[in-house]
Amino acid sequence: MRGAEFDAAIVEAEAWWKRYVEAYGAHCRRLSAMAAVLPSELLAAITVAELLRSLNKSPRRGTPVGEEALDRLKAAVDEIRGIEPAPALEYPVPGIVLGRVPAAFAEARLAAAAVLAAVDVHRRRASM
Repeated sequence: MRGAEFDAAIVEAEAWWKRYVEAYGAHCRRLSAMAAVLPSELLAAITVAELLRSLNKSPRRGTPVGEEALDRLKAAVDEIRGIEPAPALEYPVPGIVLGRVPAAFAEARLAAAAVLAAVDVHRRRASM
């Protein structure tokens, strides 16, 4: 590669890196915004989580249900809470890939639905 070609390649690589950093920063800010609103979407499940744990500990309530969902919900919410705003990035944030939403967002929603379903199982058992 000649000097002029090398200089042109450097300019092109720097321009690509600048576009990448801008896109990555925007992606991280979107994820941060999603992480900020998700707890309100999961409020019902988060609110009844301790109730479900206590219902599951009661021998009168039958076989515990939803324990795995409770664990999955907690793990997913903890992972999502770890997402912080990234105003100026010079390097990638571990676990965040440009263009991909972490699986914890979907996992939290699924686990929340399972927690609510488990509470409903206890309600139906109580009405029998």
